[in-house]
Amino acid sequence: MEFLVAWVTKLILFLFLTLILEMLLPQTDLRKYVHTVMSLLFLLMLLHPLFQLFHVDVNQVVSQSFNSFNQEVNEKQLEKNIESKKKEIQASQDAYIVEELIVQMKNQVKEELVEEYHVQIADIQLQFFADKSITPETLKTVTVYLHLQEPNTGQSEIKEVVIGNNQSSTEETITDNIIQEVSQFLADQWEIDADQLEIIQKGEV
Repeated sequence: MEFLVAWVTKLILFLFLTLILEMLLPQTDLRKYVHTVMSLLFLLMLLHPLFQLFHVDVNQVVSQSFNSFNQEVNEKQLEKNIESKKKEIQASQDAYIVEELIVQMKNQVKEELVEEYHVQIADIQLQFFADKSITPETLKTVTVYLHLQEPNTGQSEIKEVVIGNNQSSTEETITDNIIQEVSQFLADQWEIDADQLEIIQKGEV
């Protein structure tokens, strides 16, 4: 009788402890793991009388169960780490590819832009379709920021363009006609649709 009372008392205390522990833990993977462990321990405690009846080594059962559980947890954590590393490597490779592509695009057109249109590329931003590899075929939009450049043979002074009606007489802008011509020129050189290309004058809000 004393054994039965002690057994029931242990079960009640264990359930109470489990309830408090789950209330304190946040909604994370750790809580799932703790819940699994506590459920396993409760099951072992519940079957404890049967173990004694059939002379089963409870410590061995618990040890084997925990080893199996730890192995499963380690495998899941390893999979997460591998997946995280893959994403980091892919992001680094994508960033490098984008930078190289921007450099190539600038070099391909910079001389003719200065000679023919007297403008210079200040920056290029590329947007690709989501969940796609970074390739010219997956390019969605190209945003080009332009400076107006004086067509002198010496050092070229780059003037920041100011858009609006409150310009001083010394400030210059790139005309709409030039923008259209540059847009078509860039689309032809980069072999993209004109709809994919957006030209923004440096300094435009």
